[in-house]
Amino acid sequence: MTQLPQNTEKNPLSTGIEIFDTTLANPDSRGFSGIASDGRYLYFAPLNNGTMGQVARYDTTLPFDDSKGWSFFDTAKVHPASRGFVDALFDGRYIYLIPFFQYVNQVRHHGQVTRYDTTLNFNDPESWSFFDTTILHPNSRGFVSGCFDGNHIYLSPYQLDFATTPMGIPPPSTFP
Repeated sequence: MTQLPQNTEKNPLSTGIEIFDTTLANPDSRGFSGIASDGRYLYFAPLNNGTMGQVARYDTTLPFDDSKGWSFFDTAKVHPASRGFVDALFDGRYIYLIPFFQYVNQVRHHGQVTRYDTTLNFNDPESWSFFDTTILHPNSRGFVSGCFDGNHIYLSPYQLDFATTPMGIPPPSTFP
């Protein structure tokens, strides 16, 4: 992971950059795509890291390169479909991991949203919940990002599979 300083008059690329290799703290901690913050912790969304469910959390009150500031939780051990996320977002209480693709015998895009309750223990399986968006519509999968508007979570669709391009996604009129 790399930490850049806040924007100053100096060139941010010339000073203040910190790097920490999370695999030194946990060998499965790699292959991240997105990140979210709850104000104290940073949550790194696992996309392609072997297990693909290994979330890394950094405590911003500790030095960035201190392994004591890092903790890890493999969501796939709680729910096997909870893996392969492209991004993360925070709504004031929950961290949402945005589903993109997963590899379980084959690569496939999915809609398994994984949610962590930040008021509970990070390493407690009961702190995590799951919702598969494909139960609403089979094409509700393969998202690329999301946001919270103060009331709702929005997920942005991207691909149904690797053979599909953004232009190949069915028009909105085909959705219920």
